[in-house]
Amino acid sequence: LNSMDNFYYHQWDTDDERNGYISRMINESDGSDYYTNSNTVDAINPPLFGWAEWEQYQIHGDVERFTQVIRGKPIIDRLDAYFQFIKTNRTHKSDPMAGLYVSNGQGNGLDNTPNQDWGGWGQAANDMSLQQVQAADYIVKICREIVEKDPNLTDEERTKYTAMAEKYEEERDDLKALIQNKLWSESGSFFFNANADSGELTNIATPTGLWALAAGVATEEQAEAIAAST
Repeated sequence: LNSMDNFYYHQWDTDDERNGYISRMINESDGSDYYTNSNTVDAINPPLFGWAEWEQYQIHGDVERFTQVIRGKPIIDRLDAYFQFIKTNRTHKSDPMAGLYVSNGQGNGLDNTPNQDWGGWGQAANDMSLQQVQAADYIVKICREIVEKDPNLTDEERTKYTAMAEKYEEERDDLKALIQNKLWSESGSFFFNANADSGELTNIATPTGLWALAAGVATEEQAEAIAAST
């Protein structure tokens, strides 16, 4: 939890498209951000904070952790801001891959695997797209838990987090449908990366596609096909 707090303390609170940015690396010597340019594709970590918060909540059981204020903003709001930063700055804006996400081998930690578009924008990345579905789903879980179990919520906060849950249910479901439509290969039994210009699947299977299982995007039939093919 303290390690995650360190990243939350470094989140940028700005009035522009950089709002919500968290540098993937923080210099231990002086606490400065390693990546000061938020547009560098590998400048961010995958959006796994919500998943980690939820898993640890299963152990400590303190629902008020989610609304703990760090530098003037509750943790759940920081998860919201991080999701929206990634959506604003790491999605393709034009067809055929509009709405899908970018990443590369440094950003996803799999720099020794094939099919890594190092510039980022040449492909729609299966992993970052799938991880955003997962991030949205955990924001929904956390918001629902806050509304149901946090005894200290004001009526205004209850309304706010109910609305946030509804917003992220829509984010999750829309992105899940887009991934199913654009990245699933029936013949390859896998969610592949895709060429950003042509929309053609790369047909190179790497562990990044397995996020479809963790994110709950793969149907039961697809999960069985992925397991059989890998």
